[in-house]
Amino acid sequence: MIGLSYAGWMHRSSLYLTKTIRKNYDPTHCTFETPHASKYLQQLCKHFQHKVDASFDETSGTVALPYGTTTLAAAANTLTVEIALAAGATEKDAKYVIDSHLEKFAFRESFRSMQWA
Repeated sequence: MIGLSYAGWMHRSSLYLTKTIRKNYDPTHCTFETPHASKYLQQLCKHFQHKVDASFDETSGTVALPYGTTTLAAAANTLTVEIALAAGATEKDAKYVIDSHLEKFAFRESFRSMQWA
């Protein structure tokens, strides 16, 4: 029987963990060019906060949605959203949740959908 040294075992373990994390971590990015980025960030976070954990300020927010952790950032004229999909979650559903809520909040800007990467 061939044994592994501690260093060899650690190397194999880290490779396994890296592959597992990469497999389960599939970030999805998008942007929305708007002068009201901070306003929409806060509206989204306040809205989601009624049902899930959310923390936010004027320029950043994090929401623990069922399909994965969503991170929002507001710059002067850009709202950026990054979704780290949970295992089993679909990208289509995650995008729909963000787009459908922003469509309600940004109706004055004729918003239809984020620019997903």
